[in-house]
Amino acid sequence: MVVGGVFGASLGGSLVTEVIFSIPGLGQYIMTGLNNRDYPVIQSGILIISGLFAVIILIVDIVFAMVDPRIRSQYSRKGKRKGGKHDDRDNTDANKAEKTVATA
Repeated sequence: MVVGGVFGASLGGSLVTEVIFSIPGLGQYIMTGLNNRDYPVIQSGILIISGLFAVIILIVDIVFAMVDPRIRSQYSRKGKRKGGKHDDRDNTDANKAEKTVATA
């Protein structure tokens, strides 16, 4: 999860760097839109940045789910843990009584 946070910080840092050093890019574009009160430019810039951030976080989560066996077992049917909360559904008293009546 650290990778997603580092990406967000570097994305924000690159926008600040663009503005400080007058490098043309998305940060400079948004700042020009802010100075000119050009709301569609501001909205589209924020949409692009937030969409990019969301896609990167999604990719990081998918990679973690593929790499980490603890997370992978939550999404695979083969990796069900025995003895968990949901495995004792058939062992309730009502189900035991039904099974004994049905077999008798």
